[in-house]
Parts: sequence; C-alpha cells; structure tokens
Amino acid sequence: MAKFLSEHHIPFKVASHKPVYNIAEASEAEGIHPSKVVKNILMKDEKGFFLIVLCGDTRCDFDKIRDFRRTKRVRMATPEEVKTQTGVDVGAVNLFSCPEVIADNGVLKLKEINCHPDDNTKTIYFPVQYLKDVLPHLDVADIAQ
Repeated sequence: MAKFLSEHHIPFKVASHKPVYNIAEASEAEGIHPSKVVKNILMKDEKGFFLIVLCGDTRCDFDKIRDFRRTKRVRMATPEEVKTQTGVDVGAVNLFSCPEVIADNGVLKLKEINCHPDDNTKTIYFPVQYLKDVLPHLDVADIAQ
C-alpha cells in the first residue's frame, strides 16, 4: 500500500504500534477517537464478497447494504473467509483487500483515511481527498446505522 501511495504521489505517513484487532484497540494504540478510526469489513452476499468502509464508531446497516446492492441476503464474512479471500486475518484487512469497495458517506467527512497495510502493527494515514485516487471504482453510500 505504501508503494502504491508513493508511486501515485499521494502524501501519507506510517505509524507503528502494538497489534490491534478491533476499533477500541486501534483507537487506543493510535491515540485517536473511535469516530476517526476507519474500519474495513469483508461482507458477502449472493453476488460475492465486497468490502465496506465505515467510521469506527458506527455499525453497518444490513438493510441499507441490501438495498444498495439489490440483494436479498448479506452477512459479514467469517474469519476463515476473510483469510481465504484476503490472505490476512481479521483486523488487518486493508482498502485493497477486495476489488469491490463501498464506503459510508461519513468516511468522506474525515480529514484522513487510516488503514492497516495487511499488518495490524502498522497504520497508514493519507488525506481523505485522495480516496477516489486510491480506489477509482469506489462506491459511496449511506450504509451505516
């Protein structure tokens, strides 16, 4: 991820910290409020796997996601599916872990995006205005509760 950001002249910084596995741990390790921590959740429906990106203090709204994707069933991927689909464990999934990504509207209101580069002992930060450069096929929708 750092290589991609460098090659595309996107300013970023990397912070190292103890391994984190959830928003509370990430917020503490990174010294920022949970609302400013971004979480990436691998989901599955009858169309396949996709990633949702939410602010750390929000929850996904399954009804809104179903409506947006026009599907009947949607669920979070199991830890085994996360590992199989992304190659990393829960807690280390990054923005590039899945080709289909939906970000909640609230994420675009943040000053910067933060995510793990397939390593939950590091966090990469970059300005939110570059999110569409990083993910040109990004969908943005109201998917949080």
